Amino acid sequence: MLQEAIHASHVNHIPDQCYCCHRFVDKSSRKTVIYSDGRIVCKDCHSKAVNTQPCGRNARESVVKMFDQAGLKLPVNKIQLFINDKEYAKKSLGRGDEFHGLTITTTEYKWLSRRKTYKVFILSGLHEVAFKGILAHEFMHVFIAENNIKLNLQDEEGLCELVNYFTLEVSHTRIGNILMEMIRNNPDPTYGGGFRKMKFKLDQMGSWYALIQSLKS
Repeated sequence: MLQEAIHASHVNHIPDQCYCCHRFVDKSSRKTVIYSDGRIVCKDCHSKAVNTQPCGRNARESVVKMFDQAGLKLPVNKIQLFINDKEYAKKSLGRGDEFHGLTITTTEYKWLSRRKTYKVFILSGLHEVAFKGILAHEFMHVFIAENNIKLNLQDEEGLCELVNYFTLEVSHTRIGNILMEMIRNNPDPTYGGGFRKMKFKLDQMGSWYALIQSLKS
């Protein structure tokens, strides 16, 4: 028997802003690129975009290393990473314009054993810093599922946004700072409210280990 659980990341965008760094752009300018799915990005972000599996593997290795350093063990051999545009997300995954990342957890039951595997889909064409942040968000969904941590929606998405935030922070980049500010100020009660709740808990407890242990109890 198979069971599937789906988690997605959501960010809204304003037309005629770079989809990645959110600076205002003129879509008719040579300094912008328009993707086949309609997204507009500035040349700077396009030059550092993740569009291929090799680039995705490099980002994956970087994010897995960050999880390891935080003491968060990922089941790397059970995770498949896919990089797709919005058209694929719409037609094959049933996602709308809000699609940035998606994790599908499949649980297979055989006799008395249970095994989970994970498919992680990330939007193509994102600046590498944004890509790593979204990937970290989705990998935290994997960590939660693999460790059977039972959380409500706000706490789970808040925890995932927290690792997104710190992934952006260690990049020490302009785009990282912009995206961090968006996370901090996100009015959405699930994503923004959940982030602020988890950030407060982490600041109080002082370590990822303590935070995770408190959520397990």
